[in-house]
Amino acid sequence: MASGASEDDGDRTLREDVVRAETALKASEERFRTVVHGAPDGVAILRGPTILYLNPRAARLLGLAHPEDGYGRRITDFIHPDDQAIAATRIRDLLQTGTSHEAPHEYRSRSRNGRDLVIEISSILIDFDGGPAVLAFARDVTERKAMQSRLAQADRLAALGMLSAGVAHEINNPLAYVLLNLELMSRELAKDSAVERAALVARLEEARHGAERVATIVRDLKTFAREDQGVRWPVELEAVLDAALSVVGPEIEKRGRVTRSYGQIPTVEGIAARLEQVFVNLLLNAAQALPEGEPERHEVRVSASHDSEWIYVKVRDTGVGMTDEVQRRVFDPFFTTKAPGGGTGLGLPICQGIVGAHGGTLEVTSAPGAGSTFTVKLRRFQGAHGNRPVESLVPPSPRGRILIVDDDATVARTLSLALEQDHTVTVVTSGPDALAALRAAPRDRNFDAVLCDLLMPGMTGAELFAIARAELPRVAERFIFMSGGYWAGSDASQTGRQPVLEKPFNLEQVRAALRDVVTRSQSSPPDVE
Repeated sequence: MASGASEDDGDRTLREDVVRAETALKASEERFRTVVHGAPDGVAILRGPTILYLNPRAARLLGLAHPEDGYGRRITDFIHPDDQAIAATRIRDLLQTGTSHEAPHEYRSRSRNGRDLVIEISSILIDFDGGPAVLAFARDVTERKAMQSRLAQADRLAALGMLSAGVAHEINNPLAYVLLNLELMSRELAKDSAVERAALVARLEEARHGAERVATIVRDLKTFAREDQGVRWPVELEAVLDAALSVVGPEIEKRGRVTRSYGQIPTVEGIAARLEQVFVNLLLNAAQALPEGEPERHEVRVSASHDSEWIYVKVRDTGVGMTDEVQRRVFDPFFTTKAPGGGTGLGLPICQGIVGAHGGTLEVTSAPGAGSTFTVKLRRFQGAHGNRPVESLVPPSPRGRILIVDDDATVARTLSLALEQDHTVTVVTSGPDALAALRAAPRDRNFDAVLCDLLMPGMTGAELFAIARAELPRVAERFIFMSGGYWAGSDASQTGRQPVLEKPFNLEQVRAALRDVVTRSQSSPPDVE
């Protein structure tokens, strides 16, 4: 009997232990669900790209009303098309090799109210329901990115302010001989005697060369000052370096010479304006590190090298150098060795952030009295060469009906004179007049192309386009915008990804844009809205 009672006690104890374990497990699971359910960051579990679990925050980040609405769907369906490939690659790497990417990655998504979001995601490999899965943590960094963008924009404008005197000098030189040559030509043409043709052509060529120099300087300044839109392309680094040197070169030459030691550099995938901002800042710092009064003794050298994976660009100066303490703090926000009013202490931290966002590093080596060397390390672009094609020979465009809209009557008249031999041209100088012309045109024979300035008083080009898109959608597809400067609203949401010609442009660029639009217009059925 005692033996049987002992067995019953043992079974009862075992059952009680099992019940306690199950109760503890349920309590633990409930605590886990409570913590994860209320987490301020998004939590998701994926098998491959398929969603197995979402907490409420993750659902909101994906634009879903309830977490269950996402179960069984692909996570890539909620990511911007341009970011889907990298997301799929990172998930595949994690599941197949267990490789965990060290840094979180940023993806673009869209919230329920249609607002674009930037989501930072970190992922680890876990075992879930008997198989490998990806546990992802997501955080909305949209506001942080906006703040970083505003800081970067402020830094660009501060750098432009410091460079303004040198830039004015560079622009005024070619402008001087453009104006002088044009004045000489006017005097010669006003004389009764025959004008020597060769001399006139030579003066015209000098004036054209000077105008092109001004256009190049202004283009580089616009690129540098423009706030990037986040679109990445394969970037030619030597072009970026050339543009940065054209902006900062006059500042360096006050204190030393500029030495370029780079040829053709492999492409990187990135944002040209942001990379140019990095090199403008590094060059400006190098110029300011050179002592004044000895330009023949000092230099700023820009060099580049590469291997199969990385590109290394070095900016070296022969200036005052840095102590170890300054080197340790040089990338700290708001740290500066300049006198009050001489700098914000944000330039180098912003540069480091830009390079890091491109998957690279920015480092410095220096010693007091021995100058400094900043090294930018960027990953080579491994895909097919993606530069947008440039057409050197532009085939003739079919004759079309062209509407030119520009509040600058001189620009509009010059464009009309250049195009009227090949097209039937109508010129208006305001948005309302353009809208009246579009509405008055026959429904089946509206304009084949609309060359429209973006910045106009009263009604902007974007506002005209929005009305045309609502009333005459077929005609709206034929808009070609012209822009004379940086315009904060010139994004795809307002211009419909129509082509944009940056002023000053040449006739071949206009003809190329017209050829594509007019050909497409005339090959489509008659307009019936």
